[in-house]
Amino acid sequence: YSSLTAAYDDLKNCGMNGPVTLSLISNITERVHLQDSINGLTASNKLIIQGSGYTLQYDGNSTNREVISLDGINHLVIDSLKIKTLDYYYGTGIWMHNQSDSNEVKNCYFDLTSTSYTGNYYSSGILISGTNSGINNNYNGSYNLISSNTFDGGYYGMLLTGYNTIGLGNITNVIEGNKFIDQYRYGIYNRYSDLNVIRGNEFSRPTRSANNYYGIYSNYSKGFEISANVFMGMDFSSNTTDQYLIYNNNCDATSANPNRIFNNVVYDVISGDVLYFIYDYYGQYQEVYNNTVFYKNTTTTSQAIYGIYNRYNYYTNYKNNNFYFDVETNSQVLDSIYTQTAAIS
Repeated sequence: YSSLTAAYDDLKNCGMNGPVTLSLISNITERVHLQDSINGLTASNKLIIQGSGYTLQYDGNSTNREVISLDGINHLVIDSLKIKTLDYYYGTGIWMHNQSDSNEVKNCYFDLTSTSYTGNYYSSGILISGTNSGINNNYNGSYNLISSNTFDGGYYGMLLTGYNTIGLGNITNVIEGNKFIDQYRYGIYNRYSDLNVIRGNEFSRPTRSANNYYGIYSNYSKGFEISANVFMGMDFSSNTTDQYLIYNNNCDATSANPNRIFNNVVYDVISGDVLYFIYDYYGQYQEVYNNTVFYKNTTTTSQAIYGIYNRYNYYTNYKNNNFYFDVETNSQVLDSIYTQTAAIS
């Protein structure tokens, strides 16, 4: 086949009675649209797209922004594929929607460096949403495993948005062991997405320093785990906007199933303006423990640095977190834990 879409459509016509592998043997330029499932495609009979390091690329536009569209697909594995966007404005690697569940994307390289335009919603490595143009609350994708990939560039590394009733849609996705490099605004944006696990990822910005940045941003989500992530190689010294490495906004969990943030590490991060390592805003029931922040700045900036900033977040437990601040000037505001509510321990 000269087209992945054509190969998939043939499989839909004939069905599967065992695991099937489609292997790339050269680079391909096309938009791949995989729509509806295949008869016989199950958890034990998976369809594997084996990239073998070859490149799948596409020059996106305002209508078709993505290189790969997964439209109601389950039990698909995409392995070792280089996914490259070509357009300056529009570029998403993989768009999952219409209940694309139980899929796996691993060992892939997402090259979003063509998308130099900084408009919101224009580019992301993996987008789980009801629309390819940004945030749409719907049953978009759950139980997916995103592991050992590299996301280079883009406005978002990943954008996940579920149904706008908490607890429905986009649940129990695992984002593990990935590298998020040089995103313009968000490493991971997690909205109305419950019980997701964001674990063991690496976030860095070796060449981008402008604009306010969020490493992991969670909004109206609950029961999530953010653990063993590393934030490093970020120099915001020329910046005049605030930076947030972990930001939790209106994330109301429960005492039985709290949000858990633990074993994360921050080092080699320099700020030019206010820097928040963990920012909690209007949520409840959160466990934050065993996180380590090492901050060293030899410049004379007087902007505030916060290890944990709690703004009206209730029933929160902070335990065994480690903060080390080494700064040049005594005028710099340094707070390991700053709180505007008393409902913490």
